[in-house]
Amino acid sequence: MGIGTVSAIIMGMAFPYFSLLFGQVTNVFSKNESSQEMVDEATELCIKMIYLGIGTLLISVVKKAPWMIVGERMNIQFRIRYLISLLR
Repeated sequence: MGIGTVSAIIMGMAFPYFSLLFGQVTNVFSKNESSQEMVDEATELCIKMIYLGIGTLLISVVKKAPWMIVGERMNIQFRIRYLISLLR
């Protein structure tokens, strides 16, 4: 469960970082630079955004898996206890 909690914290930090990257992309388009420099900077930032998206996808899987396992185990225990109480 600790891994799931740490992953949730990391995933929570990903979205503000995405906002910062998006702000940098808009700043690149507002500068008065040559078109090739603008394209190069925007491409670099877009690649960072893609990496951030892939990382967010992987972290979301790591975040959900431990909590799903714990939930399933608790559900099994509840069902066993309920069945035992019915059979008494």
